[in-house]
Amino acid sequence: MQFQTYAPISTALHLRVGCDPRASSYRRVLDALPEDDGTFRVPNRAALAAAEFEDLSEDGYDLRLAVWTPPAKEGEAAICYHIYQTGVTIAETVLDIEGPPDAEHLEQEVQRRTRAVLAAHEERLHALLLDLAARLPRDLLRDEPRDRLSTGNWISRAAILTDADRKDPAVEAFVEDWLRHTIRPEDAEAVLSGRCDHSMTWLNYVVVRTSEERFEQLTSVMRISQAVWTAQDRLNKTLRETLSVNLHSPKIREAAEELRAGRARMQMLRIQYETLQGYMNREKLRLLEDIMDGWGFSRLMTLGERMVALASARIDEIQAQRAERGSLVTDLILVGIGLIAVLELSLYLTEFSREMLTRPALGYNDERVSDILSFFAGVDADTMFGSGLALVTILGLIYVYWKTRR
Repeated sequence: MQFQTYAPISTALHLRVGCDPRASSYRRVLDALPEDDGTFRVPNRAALAAAEFEDLSEDGYDLRLAVWTPPAKEGEAAICYHIYQTGVTIAETVLDIEGPPDAEHLEQEVQRRTRAVLAAHEERLHALLLDLAARLPRDLLRDEPRDRLSTGNWISRAAILTDADRKDPAVEAFVEDWLRHTIRPEDAEAVLSGRCDHSMTWLNYVVVRTSEERFEQLTSVMRISQAVWTAQDRLNKTLRETLSVNLHSPKIREAAEELRAGRARMQMLRIQYETLQGYMNREKLRLLEDIMDGWGFSRLMTLGERMVALASARIDEIQAQRAERGSLVTDLILVGIGLIAVLELSLYLTEFSREMLTRPALGYNDERVSDILSFFAGVDADTMFGSGLALVTILGLIYVYWKTRR
């Protein structure tokens, strides 16, 4: 029996926010990537060269950065890597497994063999990603892709049937058991009776290979749904970690930058996903929405939106704190200038009063000596300076009281 699996791999190769396949900057990405050959191709080269909606069987918008199909040796499982610009790579593996069609056994065996194939190609994939990162313009990359690969997400597995398999009693029992824990186990009867050619709701899929075009459509939807879900799930985890670290961080500038970056990535993925839906043909879109509904993707996105709202609130709070601190510093500077001016005034009055009394010629326009100047001239310098300090202290206390009680 043949199985096709989809394993998400998290990588550090992702383009910066705003570098979208429909953006003008994406042309630099396409020019930097290697030319298409028998094992490597760039889907958006053909997609952007064609007119929009010219071929309704093809998507005019593709989030994949590249597709790599390493040559398989004789007896090895075929594998194809779909490298997305969101830091997610979907490994598509084709497995032929002999033996009795026992659903529980095959479910474990399919996942075990998929992981073995992934491990066999891990080093080569990592080398390819580093090579692609070295080719791409540095200003279009979000981070330096040095992290090791991660396969922390689940493996979706599709049992591939033919029309003849529907009439096999053993396969019939297998399909019913295979879909037993999915969201719609009743799909087993519909597939076996010929009323539909697929069941794609939750991890265990069944696809009847009626034609190559239809099969490519179904497998493409399974891959896209896995890629979008993984990207959203990864962003949720990253933003949740960012919030836990920066929600009460005293380093407000760094916290604001990290929160803004996480919020922008989350919002950009939502934009790209909705843009992708606009370019898909109606049947493919219906299949995608069917899978996403089965996975509860709306709940995942709602969770992301709530974290974005929390991040926005924290950013607003940080900006308010920075504005308040700026205002406080400005006030303190002005208060300091004012207090120093008070001290200077007291010293100047003493100096000027004594100068006027000792040099009568300075007041030749006055009818008599000023009583005020005489008073200040007679005050002891220490007393005058102490009075100025006392006045400065009183004014400072009045400012503090007003600032704290405002």
